[in-house]
Amino acid sequence: MFETMAEPMVPRNSDTTTSADPVDFRSSPIDNRAAAGLPRLRLRGLLVGLVLAVLLPSVILGVVATSRAVSDEIGAANGRLTDTAQALALAMDQEIATQIASLSVFAESPAFDMRPASPDVPALYAQALRVVERLGAAVNVVNRDGTQLLNTRRPLGAPLPPTPTRETVEQVFATGRPAVSNLVVGMEDGRLAATTVVPVFGSDHRVILATEIAFEVEKVRDLLKAAAVPNGGFASVSDASGVIVARSDSLHQTMVGKPISLEGARAREGRAAGIFRAATNGVERVSAFHKLSAAPGWTLVVSQPTVTFDAAWQQPLLVLGGGTVLAFVVSIVLASLAARQILGPIRRLGSYARVVAAADGAILTGGTAGTLPAARIAELEILRRGFAAAEAGLRRGAQEMHALFQASPIGIARFDGRGRIHEANQAMLRILGVSRPDIEAGLIRWDERTPPEFRGVTERAFAQAMAAADGCCLAFEKEFIRPNGTRVPVLNSFAILDRETAMAAAFAVDLTELRSKDARFQLFVDRAPAGIAMFDAEMAYIAVSERFLSDYGLTTDSTESLIGRCHYDVFPDIPERWREIHRRVLAGETLSASEDAFPRADGRVDSVRWEMTPWYQADRTIGGALLFSEVITESKASREALAEGEARLRLLLDTVMEGIILASEDGKIVSANPAATRMFGYASEAELVGRPLGILMPAADAARHGSYLAKHRVADQAKAVSLPDRELIGRRKDGSEFALALSVSSFRSGDTRFFTGMLRDMTERKQAEATERHAEELERLVRARTRDLEETQAQLVQAAKMEALGRLASGMAHDFNNVLQALESSVTLARRRLGSNPIAAASALRIAASSVARGAAVTNRLLAFARRGELSATVVEPAWLLEDVAQLLRHTFGPAVALSVESGAGVPPLFADRGQLEMVLVNLANNARDALRQGVGKIHLAAASVAASGGVPTQLAPGNYVRLSVVDDGMGMAPDILRHVTEVFFTTKPEGKGTGLGLSMARGFAEQSGGALTIESTPGKGTAVSLWLPVAPAEPEGLRLAEENDTGEGAPSRRGKAILLVDDEPAVRSVLAELLGEYDHTVSEAADAASALARLAAGLAVDVVVTDFAMPGGMDGIAFIKEARRLRPGLPVLLVTGHPGEVSSADLAEAAKAGRFAVLRKPFSVKTLEARVVALLHG
Repeated sequence: MFETMAEPMVPRNSDTTTSADPVDFRSSPIDNRAAAGLPRLRLRGLLVGLVLAVLLPSVILGVVATSRAVSDEIGAANGRLTDTAQALALAMDQEIATQIASLSVFAESPAFDMRPASPDVPALYAQALRVVERLGAAVNVVNRDGTQLLNTRRPLGAPLPPTPTRETVEQVFATGRPAVSNLVVGMEDGRLAATTVVPVFGSDHRVILATEIAFEVEKVRDLLKAAAVPNGGFASVSDASGVIVARSDSLHQTMVGKPISLEGARAREGRAAGIFRAATNGVERVSAFHKLSAAPGWTLVVSQPTVTFDAAWQQPLLVLGGGTVLAFVVSIVLASLAARQILGPIRRLGSYARVVAAADGAILTGGTAGTLPAARIAELEILRRGFAAAEAGLRRGAQEMHALFQASPIGIARFDGRGRIHEANQAMLRILGVSRPDIEAGLIRWDERTPPEFRGVTERAFAQAMAAADGCCLAFEKEFIRPNGTRVPVLNSFAILDRETAMAAAFAVDLTELRSKDARFQLFVDRAPAGIAMFDAEMAYIAVSERFLSDYGLTTDSTESLIGRCHYDVFPDIPERWREIHRRVLAGETLSASEDAFPRADGRVDSVRWEMTPWYQADRTIGGALLFSEVITESKASREALAEGEARLRLLLDTVMEGIILASEDGKIVSANPAATRMFGYASEAELVGRPLGILMPAADAARHGSYLAKHRVADQAKAVSLPDRELIGRRKDGSEFALALSVSSFRSGDTRFFTGMLRDMTERKQAEATERHAEELERLVRARTRDLEETQAQLVQAAKMEALGRLASGMAHDFNNVLQALESSVTLARRRLGSNPIAAASALRIAASSVARGAAVTNRLLAFARRGELSATVVEPAWLLEDVAQLLRHTFGPAVALSVESGAGVPPLFADRGQLEMVLVNLANNARDALRQGVGKIHLAAASVAASGGVPTQLAPGNYVRLSVVDDGMGMAPDILRHVTEVFFTTKPEGKGTGLGLSMARGFAEQSGGALTIESTPGKGTAVSLWLPVAPAEPEGLRLAEENDTGEGAPSRRGKAILLVDDEPAVRSVLAELLGEYDHTVSEAADAASALARLAAGLAVDVVVTDFAMPGGMDGIAFIKEARRLRPGLPVLLVTGHPGEVSSADLAEAAKAGRFAVLRKPFSVKTLEARVVALLHG
């Protein structure tokens, strides 16, 4: 009933002519409701049916004969198109794979080997430029939040915008896998491009950064144009979001960045490849598509016009179709001409009627019934003129209604049951915040403009209107959401216009201004720091704040529930004094009290500060009273508590044993407790207050202290100070000096800063320390004698290790030769491929690095057996331990011995010295091999979790243990021999074949580790030797071995230091110098200790020395360190050695005491070397 009127027409009678274009009523839709009940049979249908009955049989025979030939040709054409799409998809996959491979090599750059917050950006930039030269595309490095560390499109150091591919970068950080972004607009040049994103991993195998390379749409287009696309066709690529990335034809610039057609997207959905037909840019085409494997979601499509695609098989169809169509056309034309004279006028009049009905009361602007051609039949002409007269009346009524509709200050809209708004007046457009074109385009929906919390009440109101006899509902309040997110409160109601189509009208009154006034007033009341209540002349509440409710215990009430209630009903026991105050205020007085008693219902009495004043109406008569109040009970108690606390603090300061001095920022004493005055020999605090702190210290210290305070006032005023205890010299009033310990802290009071010093007299403590040093010297002499005895015992243990080591020599040599062969082959292959195939060369170098790690593992096992020293317990995984021991033994024993390993499920870690334990297990396995008949048999290594309770084994305390067993099927031992096998030097082997130390050493190791050794043997069946070792505690109390080759993960990256590198091997020295140079260090080289000392004596600036241990010239690394520190006391030194055992513990301890010192075992990585250097330099 409300019309949108673009160009309202002036009403006219049926005889009026117009220059407006007439409406083409023949194109109007058929109203199915109007056609209901009419006969289905029509004159035109009868004529067409007759033609079909004659032609249809012959057409069917021709179609069957032609369909087979057409089917074969269609299959061949489909195959050609599909092959072309697959070949182009493969080319795209190869291009993306090349980018991923190049970025992966770039991501392994040493410049990434640091914390993500401070990468070596210049080095990365230089390497990125080389990638750009090779691939011809821009490279950048980004953080997870999208900020760019570098971008080759911009100079180093230039400001960089965030990456536009933030979503893809987040995907790479989450999955750790390369990804290809969708088409984006470049932040630097605004050009369209897609990017390949590859993760950069840290040493903990986590993604720390991402590197991107852009491939522009023009490059993709060139790749597509190079392919053999069918005549008149084109190839295109779309990304995972369905946006076109590139096309091979002239429409490339027009189509790039636009989404693919909906029809094409549906045809590709859920399939990796296929063929479909769709219209592209108005041209019907046949398209084959193939998904890219390197870029998930990307699709390559090859399209060919249907005309050329179907040309091969359309010829036979054209002959048949042409004849058939010609026959149909001639027949239908003849039939139509016969019926035209009868049906023409009726059709025009019926079409116009349907247009008027479909317009649903809208004003038609293209023509009227009067513009229809006059009918040649009188009855039809009378009907046409009647339509024209009715239309004129309809236009007049519509124009009047439209004027009222637009002028109404109430928002009015017409919407359907699906929520679409069809029409709205200016008031409603203003409420919704939308434009009329949005309404006319069908973009505005009633439910989308309604917040979720109001949809329920809206739906109920609509249902109420549908059910009501008059089609109306009760008005209700709700809100609308405008497109900019703002909300508009309205008073809303509905009226049903058409129950069958659920078409309805909505009426809305804007409540914004009314709500705004109420909200401002309530906000002022609620945010006030005091309780506020507003009363009318009868003392009924008009407004009340939340603070008023809480202060007066009305927490069960709400502000809304209190409105309208009388104050005396809320407080029925209010004293008469307050009623008198109310009467005086309502009479015009303003009364107040800074503190007043307020009795509570529970008997408590609070202190209240209040003021009450009258408020006036527009006619200047008193309308009521305003009460402002604040409960001050707690603040009053706080003030009293503060005074009491200050008194207690003064008592504490007066009685504490330590001296406490409070000083101002300019170094003047503000306060001193009695202990401080006694400590410095003063009679009272008054002698110190106001004097400088320098009187309490020697003259030299006083001068330095004054300089420190001056610097602090200039540069460090905003920082807090907190210094731990340090020893100083104090000066008493009589001039005598004494040792004291001082700790300092600072605080601010307003704009003034103060320092608090805690002092302790250290005189008695110094005397105690001298006595303690004498006792320590005696203890040192005892330890030295004990160490001599332990070294003798260690020599015997080392002899047993060497026996086991000799048996492993051949097997270890075999493993090491394999490592050398892999290393030599990988380096040779890398040298040959470095120029032609850098990726293959990088892969070969990674194999070489892996071989170095294997070689290091072999030497580590040998070093563990040759190691001297005390037990160093650590957590050991039994399954891994047995596998490592078995790996050592297999090459030594050969195929004659079947060696097996078993570790039960859930065996916990044990706690023992791993190196000693490996040596014991190897000795036990060698004994088992010697016991086999003719060296042939089985040896079984096993680990199990067992409980020792009730003394089983007898020497063990109850608890949980791990049992490691070495079992053989050899000759076994008789009981009389079994009783003596663990005695020192007892052996059953021939002279010269055994030391008799193996089993005794194994038993000693087990008992020293808190466990036991058990042996079970049966002659002729074999022997089982078991080590019972304690389970590792959750937090081991013993000493844990530090990794000698710590990667330094997390060490700060502090570079640019001067390093003196001393090594007699030129190749090692040269490579290490170059690698350290990549971390911005300045490296000076020396071939031996003598030349290094000469350079130090000449004044070479050195921050740290890196030296080998074994060097020619009669001076090893330890001797060199002593001489170097004689020239440069405290010089930091990193000692590099292939075997830490060749350096005595005493020498290492002495080197560590003389300055910063660390030991690094070969082989090592450059990251480990850099981490140790940084640790030495910075503690």
